[in-house]
Amino acid sequence: MIDLRQKGLPSHIYVAGEPYLLDTDFRKWIDIGEKLDNPETKIEDIAYVIKGITALDLFRHRDEILKGIVDFYTNPNSTPRGTSSGNEVILDYIEDGEYIVGSFMQAYGIDLTIVDLHWHMFKALFLSLPEDTKIKQIMQMRGYKKDNKSYERQSEELKRAWSLNKTSTQDIDISDINELFYNT
Repeated sequence: MIDLRQKGLPSHIYVAGEPYLLDTDFRKWIDIGEKLDNPETKIEDIAYVIKGITALDLFRHRDEILKGIVDFYTNPNSTPRGTSSGNEVILDYIEDGEYIVGSFMQAYGIDLTIVDLHWHMFKALFLSLPEDTKIKQIMQMRGYKKDNKSYERQSEELKRAWSLNKTSTQDIDISDINELFYNT
């Protein structure tokens, strides 16, 4: 999740309480994702994105380093909830590269073959690609499932999936605000 209260994007992970700078280029993290999918991958195969990490650090803090790398790669967001379609793969950053490049050009005018882009920015832009881009159409076709649910039921499920964790400021009664600030 990108925290808009912070300037910039995350650039490091903590290992044993110490910050380690990361190479945040999206190309490296696409490679990391491929390696994370391979059960034969060792921590040494993915630690190249951590600047200044030593073999001793890798030995002593293997689990913490792996968790930091996985957390940075996945950059989890609280929404949508419960919309996973199981283990069905609908995207491959390598095989779908041409369609991703074309979709970024179509939507944003960004040439992914030459631009420097932070992994989290790449993911944010990718997730927000319009439905009329080729990669979104391909993903929709790959993930197609016949659904006999009513429109209302589908809308309720989407509402639940995209609901925010905390109360919106729109839900706060103005009298509560007045009481907090003016009746002290």
